[in-house]
Amino acid sequence: MSIRTERKTQIRQAIVDKVLELTFHGQSFSNISLRQLAREIGVVPSALYRYFKDKDELAQVLIDHVSLLIKSTLFQFRLRFISDPNETPEQRMAMFFGVIESNAAYWHFFIAERWGGYTILEEIIQLDAVDLMNDFIKDLNRLPDYQNVPAHDINMYAELVLQLCFTWSMDWIELCRTEQTPIALKKKKRFVQNCSQKVTFLKNALNATT
Repeated sequence: MSIRTERKTQIRQAIVDKVLELTFHGQSFSNISLRQLAREIGVVPSALYRYFKDKDELAQVLIDHVSLLIKSTLFQFRLRFISDPNETPEQRMAMFFGVIESNAAYWHFFIAERWGGYTILEEIIQLDAVDLMNDFIKDLNRLPDYQNVPAHDINMYAELVLQLCFTWSMDWIELCRTEQTPIALKKKKRFVQNCSQKVTFLKNALNATT
């Protein structure tokens, strides 16, 4: 890779990182201008078009970048769910939230921009969410506990759990923004326990339909 190409790659990544930072701190993508981005990363506005022809291209690159990490994370999480059936729901949830915490800006962008007002992002994220749900359904159908569960019930369960995970992820991110005092850590522990209990309740309700 030439120095010029490497420099271009670095600046493109800096732009992506800056957008994730801005959205993580409350600014929606639809309200971020290319001029603002140029100012934030220290280049003249016209220079930004060397890296992205317009905001739509930036949106596409961003969601590709973010979705890759989220899909990979959830894939590893599902593998763990299948390979270790003896792991408790609380252990799984703690691991899940730990991963979210380590990549909070990515998860925040994916979830918040589902209704952020930028059409391209909303459409792509919706399609990605459907893909995630379908992958979850396929995994559930492979597990012995779900062999006799009606397909309609499995589909509803997968959609509900996925939507809850998105909601809980945003709640968890907000919990992590506060100073990690002993009281805050207790709140996080109770939150994990509460989410685990709800997932267990939903699973038991699903199995009761067979």
